[in-house]
Amino acid sequence: MVDDNAAGRIAKLLNEFGLRVTSFEERIRILEDKIDALNNTTINQEKDFNENITELRQSVQGMKSILTELKERVNYVINEMPSLVRRDELKIIEKFIKLWQPVKFARIEDVTRIIDEKINGLYKSKKQNN
Repeated sequence: MVDDNAAGRIAKLLNEFGLRVTSFEERIRILEDKIDALNNTTINQEKDFNENITELRQSVQGMKSILTELKERVNYVINEMPSLVRRDELKIIEKFIKLWQPVKFARIEDVTRIIDEKINGLYKSKKQNN
């Protein structure tokens, strides 16, 4: 038979063992909660990362299309350069324009109107003098 003293020690040991098991269970539950939180954080960060990657890809694609358009325009300008007027040719054209003075040219309608105004003015002045 087990004496009362030994039974008390066994009960005390079982009680301590039960407390330790409960403590370990609580620690495991806390660790599981932390792991779940870490897992959720990791999932959210992965979603954000994937969204950022998608945005970056779209930006890069947009920049590629802009660069392609710029290349096309530069090539167009380069191809058109031989047909452009040179500086010395432009100066010659300027000299001709200064000599020609196209601003001082009048249309036929303008000349006709001016002549009519002058004739009417002379006619009125002769009537007033008579």
